[in-house]
Amino acid sequence: MRSAELAVQHLILLVSFTSALDKELTISSKLLLDEIVYGPDDSINWLAVLCDDFGPRKTGSYALEEAIDWVVKSLRSDGLRVHAEPVPMLPNWTRGDDSAYVIAVAHELEFGFDFAPGEKVSVHLSL
Repeated sequence: MRSAELAVQHLILLVSFTSALDKELTISSKLLLDEIVYGPDDSINWLAVLCDDFGPRKTGSYALEEAIDWVVKSLRSDGLRVHAEPVPMLPNWTRGDDSAYVIAVAHELEFGFDFAPGEKVSVHLSL
């Protein structure tokens, strides 16, 4: 089976499962989810800070160390007793100056439009 067909089948299964799951949620579950997403706590803001301010946090990266320090400091300021533990023999990873360029088009792209009379429309891209 082609990977595109498999991906579509997985997507259909996921949508079906999500729809069925939504119908099965109890009132208390919906209240809990609403509290997490829309409540007065800072969980969404916390996630936004981790994603926006620290970005990707790969193992051994400077961003991960900074994020851990920020989480520990934030939890302590909320009155929780937390600590971070060292992880021995972790490589320190730093992104280099690598880059990539598209030098040739692998194949022509074909797009279908809702308003097209059923004909194939080829779009040629110049890079």
